[in-house]
Amino acid sequence: MASHPPIVESRPAAKVVEKKPPAAPRVEYLGFKSLETTREYNLRVHLGTTVVQEVTIVIESAAFVGKLVRYQDGPELCFHKLQRALAAVPEAEPMPARLMVTAADLADYAAAHAPKPGHRRAKPQPPPTAAS
Repeated sequence: MASHPPIVESRPAAKVVEKKPPAAPRVEYLGFKSLETTREYNLRVHLGTTVVQEVTIVIESAAFVGKLVRYQDGPELCFHKLQRALAAVPEAEPMPARLMVTAADLADYAAAHAPKPGHRRAKPQPPPTAAS
């Protein structure tokens, strides 16, 4: 009698589905308005192709006049403020539509952008003069 090979049941391989992490929000700078006592920066938050929200970030004019921040650094300061706010708000909750830059925000920004202490070389000493 001929022997038959054993019957092996084959199942399709299970598909391994890797979950992609949620897309990081993208921030679009829309511009600013200079008002009497403040400067307001408008930003738009995108998640993928969806506009999630528009946010206004306000910096007191005194911060610019008092040289706590330069005018050209305003958009970057606002971007960092918005990033921290996005990280602090749970996903299911909306973020406030208006954020104020605080003294603590200004101090953090100044510390992060302070010039790094460089390695200074010792000043060359003048050659010794011959005593007469």
